[in-house]
Amino acid sequence: MAAGAREADPPSRRTALRRAAPGAGVALVAAALIAWVDRPSLAALLVVVGVVSLGLALVAPRWSIGLTRWLVRAGSWVGRSLILAVAALVGLFVMVPVWALNKVARLDPLDDGWQPLASNWRTRPSGLRPDGHPIGTVRMAGVEHLAGPGRRRGRIARAAIVLVVIAAVAASVVGLPRNRVQDGLPSELMAQAFVPDGELEYNGYPVTSYAHEDEPWIYDHVRDLLLIPHAWDPFLGVRLTDYDGRDVDVRGGRRVSYEPKDPELTVWYFGGSTMFGVGQRDAHTIPSEIARLAEADGISVRSENFGVSAWVNWQETMRLAELLDSEQPPDLIVFYDGVNERGAAFDRLQRGDVDPEHNWRPLTGELETAMRDRTFAARSGPVEDAKLVALAAAQYRRGVLWGRELAATAGVPIVYFWQPTLDGKVLGPSDAGALARVDVESPGLGKRLNTLGEQTLERSGIDAVDVSDAFDALDEPVYWDWAHTNELGARTVAAAMYEHLRPQVRQLASG
Repeated sequence: MAAGAREADPPSRRTALRRAAPGAGVALVAAALIAWVDRPSLAALLVVVGVVSLGLALVAPRWSIGLTRWLVRAGSWVGRSLILAVAALVGLFVMVPVWALNKVARLDPLDDGWQPLASNWRTRPSGLRPDGHPIGTVRMAGVEHLAGPGRRRGRIARAAIVLVVIAAVAASVVGLPRNRVQDGLPSELMAQAFVPDGELEYNGYPVTSYAHEDEPWIYDHVRDLLLIPHAWDPFLGVRLTDYDGRDVDVRGGRRVSYEPKDPELTVWYFGGSTMFGVGQRDAHTIPSEIARLAEADGISVRSENFGVSAWVNWQETMRLAELLDSEQPPDLIVFYDGVNERGAAFDRLQRGDVDPEHNWRPLTGELETAMRDRTFAARSGPVEDAKLVALAAAQYRRGVLWGRELAATAGVPIVYFWQPTLDGKVLGPSDAGALARVDVESPGLGKRLNTLGEQTLERSGIDAVDVSDAFDALDEPVYWDWAHTNELGARTVAAAMYEHLRPQVRQLASG
């Protein structure tokens, strides 16, 4: 090394931090925004990037500065690429259509449509200048203005046609459904959402006028149900995201419910699709009908409907724990379960997973299904009723005991209801259509298909309020499959539930 020469000083931590801090700050701010729109995985990744970049600046300043330079170059390249892509999209979807429409309609946005009577150019005669030099003949622009409008009528007519075409295209785009099924849900649901009336299906059963004779909105209702976006969640498996439909609205992960003015009490409701309100409009679900019954008693209740299709009690309890940790506790908590507990137990028995301590939940996509198929391969053969009852009861008891602990810790009363299902109903003449839809032969009027639901509740040892007989006295169709009902069914169940809730609701309102 030459005399007096020395190695360059290594970069300081301060320099590295000064260069890394802006990028890390942007990553952390972006993570907060992404977490706010309910994308925790991507938010966590950005947090890791921000923290690692700051840590690297402290531990290895030279590496940090090199990485920052590389990121700046990559960001510059990405930025230029995005600008070119945006410019190309604007040109393709804005400039080209405008040019094509103007070409077809023979419109020029820079032409005001006025025409001169003759050319504006004038010829100046030849002569001599004052200094004696000759003046040649030249043409010069005149100062005369236009004589009047030209072919304006034709231009106005073509412009009107173009505006009508643009309005029709815009109306068709705005009228398209604003939400789509997301995150691994079956793509065939999207196809079902646009088939003609009479060919629509839900859970494998055709949507017809049966049990909906006075509910012509049922076809649009089911289309909305099939379009509700579901987001995969590592904690709950799947959760609802916001949706704005004709009569199915989801905001903040909860179904919109009827709400009277100035509510004095708040009630949280948990359950599966029957609590969510499959088959009922927003203002006619079970929580909405209970709010109306309380209003008739002079009590204003805000109903928060956290029901999610296919959820079992254990998922609902995890959602309760999440809410109690993040929101102001309600005045009352209500659970409504039964059919999904038996459905989950049946699926587990078919796959050989009989440990009730294992959190079993519905699958949300092809990847999860493939993973479960590898771990718990489906078995052939019938499922024994005794084993079904025992497993369903055990997993239900586990969730309820934890839910009661959560409610007790929060100081909130909690009530559990056991729901009615078609197989546990005392059958009447009006149930013939429902049995035909599910392809089951009737055992005779005044009988039940089975008592598995009753046995499950009894075996669980949970003193839930049993409203499974709510439809026994009805002589009108309510079921359109094994568990989902029309709005008459929701009103009937709500009345049975409110009969048990009324004393508690009155006490809470007075206290």
